[in-house]
Amino acid sequence: MTISRKGRSVARFVMLASLCIAHVQARAETVLILSDLQRAGNPAGQVTQPGWFAQEVIQFSGTTSLPLNPTASGSSTGITATLIAGAQWESRGGTADGRDPVTGTTFNDVVSDLWATRTMSFTLAFSGLSTGAAYRVRTWHNDSYNSNQGFAAGGGTVQLSASGAAVVSSTSGTVTNLRGAQIASAFGIAAMTFIPSVANPQITYTRVGGSITALPVNGVEVTAIVVPEPTVGAALALAGTVVVAAWRRRTRAG
Repeated sequence: MTISRKGRSVARFVMLASLCIAHVQARAETVLILSDLQRAGNPAGQVTQPGWFAQEVIQFSGTTSLPLNPTASGSSTGITATLIAGAQWESRGGTADGRDPVTGTTFNDVVSDLWATRTMSFTLAFSGLSTGAAYRVRTWHNDSYNSNQGFAAGGGTVQLSASGAAVVSSTSGTVTNLRGAQIASAFGIAAMTFIPSVANPQITYTRVGGSITALPVNGVEVTAIVVPEPTVGAALALAGTVVVAAWRRRTRAG
């Protein structure tokens, strides 16, 4: 049986549509935690990052465990997250504490104030996560102290590890003493994408290097990563675009 030229084009279109349906996916993220860690008492010069929750504690909190407030999306799905340290959490913020503002990034007000623990590690403990789903966490570790390096003395890296979860990807952070005009890449954000095997996984942050026994953290962002199934209409539209492009190339080639 001989298939016409038109028939071959239709067959190619159907094949491309099938491939697109199988492989085209759109990635979306739902923000669960968005905490700008700050000092309580509204010190002069302290500013909250727009759209972030101002998570405030007194300068010397006296506690080693502090819960983070979830967003509306995190609350509706029963997500909780707690920062746990081996020593009390402290806070610093604003020009009243000698912390200069940062400009030039999308997270200026996050990295201008901080919490810190005078140990070399802390843990981010979750509950309510869905096993088998994918999540991403990002943290910042800067002390913009203008008298000396403050909690960032000696620099160093922040390494991440997980328990109760499979790590998809992980990027170590850097401990910095940056202020004034900056670029985003100078801060070395710590990040991990993970898939929980239990509902209450833990991410541990460990500072390696530095000349002071302390670990600062400015902000915590946690998102749920969703990869929805593509619609048939979207897949067919993409396949049609590919076929038209191929037809045009053939027409130009004679």
